[in-house]
Amino acid sequence: MAEDHEDKEFRGSLAQRALQRAVWARGWEVAETPGLFHGGRLIGVDDLAGLGDDVVLKIFEATGAVIVKFLDAAAEADFIARFEAPERRFTAWDVFMGGAAVRKAAARVVKGHKLSDGWRLSTLEAEAAPETITAIQAVQEASGVAPVPGYYQRGRAVPAVVSLLTDDAGAIIATAQAYQRHHAESPWAGHIFAGMVAVHPDHRRLGFGTLYQSAKTIIDGPNRVARWT
Repeated sequence: MAEDHEDKEFRGSLAQRALQRAVWARGWEVAETPGLFHGGRLIGVDDLAGLGDDVVLKIFEATGAVIVKFLDAAAEADFIARFEAPERRFTAWDVFMGGAAVRKAAARVVKGHKLSDGWRLSTLEAEAAPETITAIQAVQEASGVAPVPGYYQRGRAVPAVVSLLTDDAGAIIATAQAYQRHHAESPWAGHIFAGMVAVHPDHRRLGFGTLYQSAKTIIDGPNRVARWT
């Protein structure tokens, strides 16, 4: 976790920044609690059965949002019924899982994609300049992806890999991020989250979506993720 005197490099709307600060402030609790995970923008629960509904409520009341991961789709209606209230909003999406074979197959898809001349695929360095973090967040905002705090992208909360695609002028035009964010004693220990794919609107229709879809089709799944705000 970043020290108090450091710039956390929060970005987004007032509500997004308030949530990011609330998550940052409770990082110690997440690190000490199996079944919770640090999502940078949200605190999550990946062991609802082990932690129980009270923990979900506690996080929600402290931060204003909570994510419940690996929720069986068949249990979704019951989950909503338990927590439903006029002031709460519930959204959900699918996630996909795979092992080493999937990683190798996805790597072949990426390596087989020819980049334009001068374009470069690289990873963010932990000591990258704040301007680089800001540029990544700007691409995320322009793409409709909620910005990820700088300290989280730098791997100061959980191990992180942030991929950057830059053009021949060095401008960031796309990014994707991966985090080993599940607790060592969680049922999902060892699983790595990969996502937060953002392509700047000025560089769409160039095949990046097709590349992502090609990689996704080889991944097992889906499993349900619920976000409750």
